[in-house]
Amino acid sequence: MEIAYQGTDYVVIDKPAGLPVNKNRHMTLDAEYVNKIAGKQWQQNIFNPHKLDAKTSGLLILCFNKETTALFNTMFARQEIKKSYGAIVKGDVPEKGIIETPVYDRKKKKKLPAVTRFERLQTVYTGDTDKSGEDLYLNLLRIQPETGRWHQIRQHLSSLKYDIIGDTQHGDWDLNKSITASFGFRRMFLHASELSFPEPGSGKQVRVISPLPEEFDLLLEKMTT
Repeated sequence: MEIAYQGTDYVVIDKPAGLPVNKNRHMTLDAEYVNKIAGKQWQQNIFNPHKLDAKTSGLLILCFNKETTALFNTMFARQEIKKSYGAIVKGDVPEKGIIETPVYDRKKKKKLPAVTRFERLQTVYTGDTDKSGEDLYLNLLRIQPETGRWHQIRQHLSSLKYDIIGDTQHGDWDLNKSITASFGFRRMFLHASELSFPEPGSGKQVRVISPLPEEFDLLLEKMTT
């Protein structure tokens, strides 16, 4: 696993897109996943104070004991850990926005409060139209979720028709298929790009950054008229 930051009793890795964090019932016995690979790499049990969707790339905290995991869990609960994501979405997106609609929680089987802030960094006009006949724009967003619900960013953006490119569950299936056929991109364009938090023990402020993968620039370049 690529190490973005090495702490005491924990590490921040840069997870590739398409790699699950944990094993699930849909996977084969020999399938790879983060905790399996990291367990072999560090020769010990791995604990997860938070997770990323398999399709999302970027920064992920892995802990090496239950005590450190509990410290991070407390920081997440107190919203002392700040997260930023980069995403490419379709639509006529405003310069800034905040989404506060409840999102569905798969485990609890009900909607829960959620807050997501976003900022538009770049817009390109593709010269094409979407399935509703509207001009098709792609946008690079900086996203800051204030809560950590299941598929929160994906659900929130989809609710406003700002579908994340490559999101096959909440996004625009026809557009995803067209982009894959034309350019070969098979990933979801959502990347956990920044984490900041007080270091467990010392309290020193830690800021970890993961640059956007090169596919983000390539997609915007290829889709620009």
